[in-house]
Amino acid sequence: MSRTGSLGLDLEILRRLNRDRLVRVLEDAPGSKDLVIDSELLKMLDRIAGATLLRSHGVEKMHKLQRVPPPVQCGQRVYIVRPALVTVKYIADHVHEDARTHPDLSFAVHATQNVLQQRGSRPHSPTKPISPPHRPVLTQHQDAFLARLLRVRGARALNTLQGLFGAFPNESPKKALQLPEIGHLFVFDRDADLVTPLLSQLTYEGALDEHFGIRAGVVELPKEVAGPDAPTKLPINARDTIYDNIRNRHFAGVSGYLITRAHEV
Repeated sequence: MSRTGSLGLDLEILRRLNRDRLVRVLEDAPGSKDLVIDSELLKMLDRIAGATLLRSHGVEKMHKLQRVPPPVQCGQRVYIVRPALVTVKYIADHVHEDARTHPDLSFAVHATQNVLQQRGSRPHSPTKPISPPHRPVLTQHQDAFLARLLRVRGARALNTLQGLFGAFPNESPKKALQLPEIGHLFVFDRDADLVTPLLSQLTYEGALDEHFGIRAGVVELPKEVAGPDAPTKLPINARDTIYDNIRNRHFAGVSGYLITRAHEV
């Protein structure tokens, strides 16, 4: 934890929390099943669960969500998707098509329910979001946030953080042991803060994200940068002490710091 180590907030507890949520989703459909997942959630899924965990809870095959339904290989199919209109319409089309050709197939759809009901499909389970954070600066960015009125999901996420790490303080306690894990909370409304997204990032981590993109704690480097024999997908997190020491440095000073560390070694 942050008071006993130097790696910052212990985010492993959040990964375990979301892994448990995923397990509960899979156990809602006991036995063998196919898993259909939104392609935008694949990297998040990799962060919290591996193939062994999925197989141990009955997942036989995993498919990306597409317009055409995947082949029927099990008597059950579980969908995990974002609450987006187009993805839910895909699911509704899958349900109708497969119900026509395979009337014995059952569905456990963890998605937006209103559109499914309008299109004649009724899932039996509520939404269970999967969005594990991957950096000490926790963000919950959602496209068209205000337009889709997802304030409730944001409030739930903040409430979960306070339950795990302590309440966000209004004033600093005097005793060190009374300090919560999270010291300050900044909430930005993009309709009110239009300047920040236009600013250039000057830290090492910011430069990585701006040039190559960081998704679910993984940066993908092109071959011309990584080299032909080097891995192109690199996990980056605070458990790497070198990265943890340079992530928030101005990128102009990173090379000097690394040279100094190399001489020390």
